[in-house]
Amino acid sequence: MNKLQVLSAFLLLGLSFANAQELPNKQEASLRAPANMKIDGRATEWNNQFRAYNHATEIFYTVANDDENFYLTVHATDPFIIQKIITHSLVFTVNSSLKKDDKQQVSLTFPILQEKDTRGITASLNYRPKNASNDPAVIRKRNDSLVTVMNSDITYLASLIKVKGIPSTNDYLFNKDLGVQAVELFDADKAYTLEIAIPIKYLQLPKDQPAKFSYNVKINGVDKSLLTVEVLETAPDGTKTVLTTNVNPASDRYNSKVKLHIAPKDQGYLTTVYPTDFWGEYTLAQK
Repeated sequence: MNKLQVLSAFLLLGLSFANAQELPNKQEASLRAPANMKIDGRATEWNNQFRAYNHATEIFYTVANDDENFYLTVHATDPFIIQKIITHSLVFTVNSSLKKDDKQQVSLTFPILQEKDTRGITASLNYRPKNASNDPAVIRKRNDSLVTVMNSDITYLASLIKVKGIPSTNDYLFNKDLGVQAVELFDADKAYTLEIAIPIKYLQLPKDQPAKFSYNVKINGVDKSLLTVEVLETAPDGTKTVLTTNVNPASDRYNSKVKLHIAPKDQGYLTTVYPTDFWGEYTLAQK
């Protein structure tokens, strides 16, 4: 990675870190969605600003509603977190009350991708050419080309949503079936945005008065009991060569061994493969 790329990466991470420091861990207030709300994988209707940064999942997010839908917008800038979402899926669960074990709940899982389908996307996400040009125009052009391919691939491959809790439906829906929507895209800086809309009519909320209900945002991962990590070598600069072994006999997807070279600044990566989640509370915002 050349000096300009390093500087750009640090500036982006620095801005993201500064923004995260200023935001609450969970969104604290109800929010009316703007009239131009559109589920398209872009947070432009929010001016790319978010209401919270959750440290457990390492994502920026906003929840909002209008008269028809309950919305979740998720934004991730860390490549490891992005890779975790697109490889293992994000699950958005909405309960009809504050009870976390409420049986009246609707959950949406997205994206639904095979690990082999995400390899090209994650390769582009982490692509850092050696001895590349320092010309900002050349760097931007290359980056734009990568993002175009990434968005084309993820849009084509992620066509299904897994849903539970909506009566008379199959477990898997195509985008926009029954009004349920989920769309994801990368922006010009390879940051990732996922937008979800669930029609309020499916949530079985009390109709006579506004009431608080709970929601859960979970990023799936590998069960800790099924993952072993062996440190093969530690270099003088602190970079560790590790062998991760997924030992899930029920799934070929996790039956593999992967050798990783993890730099000191990236050693938090191992925690990003485990499931993480958080709970929040919400009351529908009125006009």
